[in-house]
Amino acid sequence: DETSVYVETPLDHGADAATLNVPYDRLSCGSASAAGLGDIELGFQHSIHHTPTSRLSLSALAIVPGGGANADPAISYGSFGAELGVRESIGFPIFSRYGWLDTAVGARAYSGSPATRLRGAATLGCPVSPTVTLFERFDFTQSLGAANLAVASNPTISLRYDDRESETG
Repeated sequence: DETSVYVETPLDHGADAATLNVPYDRLSCGSASAAGLGDIELGFQHSIHHTPTSRLSLSALAIVPGGGANADPAISYGSFGAELGVRESIGFPIFSRYGWLDTAVGARAYSGSPATRLRGAATLGCPVSPTVTLFERFDFTQSLGAANLAVASNPTISLRYDDRESETG
C-alpha cells in the first residue's frame, strides 16, 4: 500500500515542469511487515509537442534513497539512480469536466545495480465533482536481461480543495 505526495509545478510559461514524488509505503509479506519512505524522485519534464488537449514531454528523474532499504521487507532499493523517459498526457471531456490519461515509459538505472529497468505507467483521472477525482494507475517494471515482470494497479481517490490536492490509495 502506498501513499504519495506528488507535486508538479510549471516552469517557463508551462513548457517545462518540475516534479517531486515522495512515497510512503506499507508492505507485508507473510508475518513480516514494514513501513517507511520509498525512493524519492526529483524530476524535470520538457514539452516537445502540445495541442490544447495533449502534451508530449521528455522526462528526467533523479532518484534519492528514501531510507527503507534495510526494512524487512525492503521498501526501497537504497541506491541513487536516474531515469530518462517519455510522457504523453491527453485530456478529454467527461462528466461535464475534463479527465486525463497520462502514459509514461522510461529506462531506470540504480548505482551498483547490474540491470537497467524498463518502467511504464498509465494513469487515468476522472473528476466526479469539483472536489473529488478518481484515479487508477497501472505500473509495470521489467528488468532488462531478466525474466521477471511486475505489474501493479493502484486505485486512488483525490480530494481537491482550493487547488490543493491530497490522495489516498
